[in-house]
Amino acid sequence: MIEVRSGTQYCGKDAAVFMQSLFDEFRDNYPGTYLYLRGDSGFAMPDLFDACEDNHCKYAIRLKENATLHKLVADLDAILYDRTKDNIIDYAEVFGEIDYQAGSWRQERRVVVKIEKPYGQLVPSSCASSVHEKDAGGYDPVTSDKVRRTHCP
Repeated sequence: MIEVRSGTQYCGKDAAVFMQSLFDEFRDNYPGTYLYLRGDSGFAMPDLFDACEDNHCKYAIRLKENATLHKLVADLDAILYDRTKDNIIDYAEVFGEIDYQAGSWRQERRVVVKIEKPYGQLVPSSCASSVHEKDAGGYDPVTSDKVRRTHCP
């Protein structure tokens, strides 16, 4: 089904409903298929996270920066600053992960964090990706390294 929407609608509007139809199709027509969703921050919607989890779909969805995330990754910011204080020109990055639950989320989720200082800039920027579900041995088989390579370019 093709739907043309108004340019004034938020990109994540009804994304969970749309994805549910795809989850149903894959479950019915392609059982056993590994499902993985990658999205930008426009799709960081609680109902989409829930739909992915309810349908056993792994995901990496960029999160919007906010004061709480900044506070939780302050130690990474300090590491990046320490690594770059004598070289403010070259590109630098640092990775980490935290468990985080936004107020609108039904549960805590794993968040992989990338903080970078782009080439020639003095102010670091950050990118966060969420991948759900811890297994018995620690984290999900969609590893931090894989998320770093695929979602935090």
